[in-house]
Amino acid sequence: MGRRGWGLPRALAFGSLAAASSAFAAYACSPFAGDETAREAEGGSAVDVGMPPIDGTVDAPGDGPPGVTPEPGACVPGSAFGPPRQVTVGVATYAIESARVAADGTHAVLAAGPENGGPAAMELFAARRIDVDRFDVEQPFVGNAAAAYDAHGMIVPPAGRVVFASARGGVGLQMYGAPGLLVASGPPAPYTLPPGVDYASGPFVTPDASALYFAGATVDGGSRLRRALHRPGMDFDVPNAVAVVGVDASVNSQERAPVVTADEREIFYASNGDGASPTTIWSAVRTGAMAPGTFGGKARVDALAVGGFSYPTWVSPDGCELYFVRKETNEGPGLLFVAVRAR
Repeated sequence: MGRRGWGLPRALAFGSLAAASSAFAAYACSPFAGDETAREAEGGSAVDVGMPPIDGTVDAPGDGPPGVTPEPGACVPGSAFGPPRQVTVGVATYAIESARVAADGTHAVLAAGPENGGPAAMELFAARRIDVDRFDVEQPFVGNAAAAYDAHGMIVPPAGRVVFASARGGVGLQMYGAPGLLVASGPPAPYTLPPGVDYASGPFVTPDASALYFAGATVDGGSRLRRALHRPGMDFDVPNAVAVVGVDASVNSQERAPVVTADEREIFYASNGDGASPTTIWSAVRTGAMAPGTFGGKARVDALAVGGFSYPTWVSPDGCELYFVRKETNEGPGLLFVAVRAR
């Protein structure tokens, strides 16, 4: 698969984005709520900053785990994907770090850079999704920083706040928020991370903006998935650890890049599994009375495990389309792919 550099100047206008301007409107941003006292979570229970309870059930892969009924029009959680195909971005195939599609399905936030530019060259761009396997880049994010890794940008509905990961602060990878993708109304501000989390990456917000998933890392090199609630009139709450049956929290493995369906019944994430193998894509399904943020037995998505390093970057709300990035090396340039389930 051939790739060629693109060298887009920072100030270059990519054309009109009038249709997206209202969706990417300004929205106030501030850090995680700092009060760690118990708050009411789903069903009236208090937020637990530790590991949520799990029922120990391990579901077998196949056409979906027992006891899980998909929403009308949605794909069955745990069902197989068709063969992946490469996504074309603009005229050339850019080096892609992430792609998050907006709630309307027609626009996206891409993290892209020149093939030979390395991680520091990654910047965020507004893009238009022409088809499931074709995007056009339109305009750069107004908050892009020179020589700083910016990626995993996502629009938070309804008002268009942007959440993304960045290394711009000089203290490792952190999560930032900005008022809007194309609205210059103040610089991006870092989120305040909870105690015990030194670095954070891969923020993913559910379509209704009720929850934020991200990967929280520590100085010892481990990386664990986390989930934070979002309250009306409030910021994201103190996050819980995401529990996946079969993931041993005592092993120094890497769990990164979480994406979830709209009903939070299925999660996809990247993991090195046993702590030694290259990063591949795994999934898990929430069944029965499992609380949000708690999932059944993990399963590698074998249809997407084709060498190199892979991680998910967006799943459609109905669970039928999964976008992921594949790299030959962990720090190398990425290609964007999509795999689709039968509806």
